[in-house]
Amino acid sequence: MRKYFIPWASLCLLLPDWANAQQVHISHCLKACPTVSHQGNEVALHHLYAASIAPQTGAVEWVAYRVLPDSVGVASLLPRYWLEDELLDAEVRLQ
Repeated sequence: MRKYFIPWASLCLLLPDWANAQQVHISHCLKACPTVSHQGNEVALHHLYAASIAPQTGAVEWVAYRVLPDSVGVASLLPRYWLEDELLDAEVRLQ
């Protein structure tokens, strides 16, 4: 009896965590981020924005920005140099 208790107890304790581990909350979206139209789309999550990118075209399907009172007006002072997104796979990145 005792040798079956530990595996069953472990399963009962870990099963609820496994079921909830698939849900990701992105704070950039007010209630929920838009759904992606294609299953293969990748979601890149950065400090200031989140974006859904289609790997076939490299085009952005939707973008959600994180707007805070301290961050308004700061971007106009930054240089405008495009960089590759290191969070995406190499074949998804635009050249």
